Amino acid sequence: MKKLSMYLLVAALMLAGCGGSAKPKAGATFSGPIKIDAEKAESAFLTFTISEDGTAVTEVGVSFTNFKCEGMSAGQMSLNIGGNFPISDGLDISPSNIGQITGRFSSPTKASGTIHLQLGISMGSLSCGTWDWSAEAK
Repeated sequence: MKKLSMYLLVAALMLAGCGGSAKPKAGATFSGPIKIDAEKAESAFLTFTISEDGTAVTEVGVSFTNFKCEGMSAGQMSLNIGGNFPISDGLDISPSNIGQITGRFSSPTKASGTIHLQLGISMGSLSCGTWDWSAEAK
């Protein structure tokens, strides 16, 4: 009976660790690659900064090398958006001119998720696709 109770306790603790998201490190800047298709860009990166109290994202940036989307191309392209994007149970933010970024913090210094690029540029809005990303705090 004691063995069964111990197994149930271990299982409950493991399940408790599966839900939710860790809290991000306050004031940290996260950066990492977007796993973008080669026909869309040679490389792509996501960067975001956490507020000093750890409750929001205050800046989001994406950058691309040899970017191609819906007939538009650029050798180098960067977009940076400032704001106050609240963090609840992970990330679910939609900075204008970038699209939607969702994800979770696996630790205070590591995060991953998906980004749907809906780029707002002077020619209009470009829906470029959805890809996975990962980032670490520096």
